Amino acid sequence: MNNTTNISRNIESKVSTKKRLHRAQPALE
Repeated sequence: MNNTTNISRNIESKVSTKKRLHRAQPALE
């Protein structure tokens, strides 16, 4: 796998995790 793809997938994963947490616990923000 090429490194750029790996980094971009890693970022996507972090972003989607953040969105899920934000939606599940809006009171934290």
